[in-house]
Amino acid sequence: ETVRRFYGLTMDYISHMMAAGVWLSGPLFLMLGLCLTSFIVFVTLFHSVPFYGPYWSLGGVLNSLLTLFWYINILWNYLGTYLTNPGTPEPNTHHDINHQKYCRKCKAIKPIRTHHCYVCDQCVYKMDHHCPWVGNCVGHNNHKYFILFLQYVVVGCLYATVMGYLPFVEAGNTKNPFIYYNRHIGRGSVIFCWILSIALTFAVGCLYGWQMMLVLTNQTSIEFYINRKLSWQARKSGRTYQNPFDLGIKVNFQEFFGTRNGKYWFSWLLPNGTQSEGDGTSFPVIQNAEEII
Repeated sequence: ETVRRFYGLTMDYISHMMAAGVWLSGPLFLMLGLCLTSFIVFVTLFHSVPFYGPYWSLGGVLNSLLTLFWYINILWNYLGTYLTNPGTPEPNTHHDINHQKYCRKCKAIKPIRTHHCYVCDQCVYKMDHHCPWVGNCVGHNNHKYFILFLQYVVVGCLYATVMGYLPFVEAGNTKNPFIYYNRHIGRGSVIFCWILSIALTFAVGCLYGWQMMLVLTNQTSIEFYINRKLSWQARKSGRTYQNPFDLGIKVNFQEFFGTRNGKYWFSWLLPNGTQSEGDGTSFPVIQNAEEII
């Protein structure tokens, strides 16, 4: 009994230390992400764009506007993910107890799809994960910001990769430490920017693809593993398990990005154009969901 208690206390201490480390590193990851993104934008806007022609030309104007558009959207959604409360239940708030669980840490009944974050030390509505890169939990209220942040990082870095290819080749073929028409940007910066852009395109692109798969199947990262376990248990007993919140790709997309109720189809792409439906405490389910769960 003593050994078991010592083991439990030790594991609690380790988990709390790890959570504190993740929490303290959040601002550092946040600043690093902003610096890397701003660096790519700076090199793209002040080197890659004028490489193909003057700013006042049609191509220069369009490319400058595109660069600023995806940069503004990256910043908006990045800060939106960081600053927006993901949604947390109030202590001792009572909802429909039939579909709730009790959180011993928060000492409150938590709504369905709510999970406790050991880094933030609070329950989060429809929690997906705690992301150190944004210094916040990703939950019901800011998950859309997170998805759009990933999307514009991928689009922006892909754009910077394409635009920066010829400048990258030129920088690799010259021994001059500065590019001849822009002495403020060294050839090393051009080379590093292109390598960083293509690396982020693939790395963040994989994460974006994973997150969009979850959106279109109406799951979170936590629920994906729960559903996989329940599906395995159902197969062992000769039954078929189905995610009760999966209403179909179209409806899942509309519910997450809030594009129903007569809104323009592209409104989800604009800064603060739409919000996810619901308040994070209840969700529509498929028919006979009680028999499937």
